[in-house]
This record gives sequence, C-alpha cells and structure tokens, in this order.
Amino acid sequence: PAPVFTGPAEVLVSGGPFTMGTSTEPWALDNERPAHVREVAPFWIDTIPVTNGAYTAFIEDGGYDDPRWWAPEGWSHIRRHEITAPLFWHRDAGQWLRRRFGVTEVVPPEEP
Repeated sequence: PAPVFTGPAEVLVSGGPFTMGTSTEPWALDNERPAHVREVAPFWIDTIPVTNGAYTAFIEDGGYDDPRWWAPEGWSHIRRHEITAPLFWHRDAGQWLRRRFGVTEVVPPEEP
C-alpha cells in the first residue's frame, strides 16, 4: 500500500510578486500573453487534493448556502446562477452523478 501522508494539513504560501503568462512561448494562448507581474496576498492551501467524498460532504452540509466559504465574486455568481453543486454534478435516486466526456457516471468518493 501507498505510504500514509503525515505532513501538515495546510501550508502557508507567503505571497508576493510573480510573473503570470509568457512573452516567449510560441504555443501560448492569446489570454496568456504578454508576461506580466501580479502581486498575490499570502494564503493557506491544503497539502493533499480534496476528494469527491469530502466535497460531497461540503455540499450536503450547506456549503453552497453559506457565504463564508466564498469570495464575494464567487458568492454573487452562485446566487445569480442558482448553483447548488459543481456544474456537471446532479443528484438522482440519492446518489451523486456527474457527466464527463459525454457519459453519466456515479461520482467516485475517493477521486480528487
């Protein structure tokens, strides 16, 4: 079996300036040009991916009904478009299903 991760649940990213985009990569998209500097505030980030099971628990615990989990722009978008779950997820007969690559399937709880 794979070793169990024993590190911290979150790490602090210190923030600061970073270069976003490119001015030299020939295969970059138009919206990736030109390279430009952005300032990012410090933030915490999880060290492991969130699983579908954990995200399902967030949804079922009212995560899409609680503005404290969303940036103001995200909360406004969720309210304006009446979003209650990820775009391609829906409930049917008590289970979460998703549509991927033209196929409807059960959302596997262990998958990130």
